[in-house]
Amino acid sequence: MEVILSKSSNRILLAIFGSLLFFCAWYPNIFWPLSFIALVPILLIEEYAYKIKVGQSNAKINFGVYALLFTLLWNLTTTWWVANASAGGAALAIILNSLLMTFVFVIFHRFRLYVRHSIAYIFFISIWLSFEYLHLNWDMSWPWLTLGNVFSNATYFIQWYEFTGVQGGSLLIIV
Repeated sequence: MEVILSKSSNRILLAIFGSLLFFCAWYPNIFWPLSFIALVPILLIEEYAYKIKVGQSNAKINFGVYALLFTLLWNLTTTWWVANASAGGAALAIILNSLLMTFVFVIFHRFRLYVRHSIAYIFFISIWLSFEYLHLNWDMSWPWLTLGNVFSNATYFIQWYEFTGVQGGSLLIIV
């Protein structure tokens, strides 16, 4: 896998592939099971960047750029329709939400450099769910891309949301 990830063009394609997986999983598309693997490409890129950072290679990559590409394409392909109301508002919302999501990935990547893998991934779950919770409860709320919303057209699958809410779905996808 490291041989594949050693080329920047392959990392770009992997980030695009992850975004397309989320696009195919999101409503109105019916392939919501893809959401269970859609984070894998960006986490593979992060794993490669981690190995480079801890000195297993002389190469250098900026993980934040790939995370931004991943989140920007994910936001763009799933919430483009907001432009029907306001093109400028949609552009601003998509860019800001992408930057916030990228920030979560970058914080996880930085944190992972200093702790064991298991603690880092628990931190990732915690920071992502915290991000979603805060993102739903502030003045610039953008709830469409809360991970648990991917099951919106599979109501037979999410009857347990009455107990956990949409964040239970987010937790399921991340785990």
